[in-house]
Amino acid sequence: MLNENKYLIRHHNNCPSCGKNQVIMDQKIGELCCTLCGFVISENMVDAGAEWRSFSEDVRNRTRVGDRTSILIHDMGLSTMIGRTNQDATGKPISYMMKNSFNRLRLENSRTQIKSSSDKNFVQAFADMNNLKIKLALSDSIIETAAYRYRKAVEKGIIRGRSIKAMVGACVYFACRDAEIPRNLNDIAKTINIRKKDLTQSYRTLLREFEITVPPPNPINSVSKIANIVGLSEKTKRRAIEFLEKEKILGRLEGKDPNGLAGAVLYVIGVIHGEVKSQKQIALASGVTEVTIRNSIKGLNKSFLKEYTE
Repeated sequence: MLNENKYLIRHHNNCPSCGKNQVIMDQKIGELCCTLCGFVISENMVDAGAEWRSFSEDVRNRTRVGDRTSILIHDMGLSTMIGRTNQDATGKPISYMMKNSFNRLRLENSRTQIKSSSDKNFVQAFADMNNLKIKLALSDSIIETAAYRYRKAVEKGIIRGRSIKAMVGACVYFACRDAEIPRNLNDIAKTINIRKKDLTQSYRTLLREFEITVPPPNPINSVSKIANIVGLSEKTKRRAIEFLEKEKILGRLEGKDPNGLAGAVLYVIGVIHGEVKSQKQIALASGVTEVTIRNSIKGLNKSFLKEYTE
């Protein structure tokens, strides 16, 4: 393949005019020609190989089957879409009248994609999930897990009579808890612009209807987030993680607020290492109150904490 143009592919035949082996095939216009003398050997050729144009967002996808199926699309990505390129097969722009005709066809095509109320529900829900993914910096696997749980909730009829945004937030929070990603209810509620009370009720409904359990939050996962917000050093962060890992092995983390405990450990170790941060700063970064931080500090094992901070 020639590097200067992705549509030009070197051919192994010799040119019948000059006899040189500099024949290329232009897949864009379907011509077989010589690069030295310019002789066109054949034209209007049909390429039976892979598609060099991509109608999906991924420019590396050059198959003829379109984009891959996705659970984050209301119809799983199985419907046919009319491309946005106003060009013909040879790459030339189409006429003004033809462009208007295709615009009307695209409009009708988009209207036929959403046929039922569940499709409208999925379109709104998955749009909110994509916004949460961007604003909370979540991975594709987390959003796909949330989308799978939301589809199951729609099939079971749990969504009926409830807020779509609240159920979307509940599914995303469930996926984060299941993967031990440090995102709390306050983060999701503020991002999706709903009340924390509505989000909590939807989350409890989700757990009750599906009879599922999620692991308790691990305070170790919140250490890096809190430390980065308040500006603590890597040494303090590492010492806090070591302390919490030892406490987890001894079974002393059960029944305690994970964010409050992580904030309390970072506060005490920061003070010992000379990185003094106020309890108010730690509380704001942890998403808890100052009283929770103080109570968590009182509950720490002081002798063991001194051993890990020396």
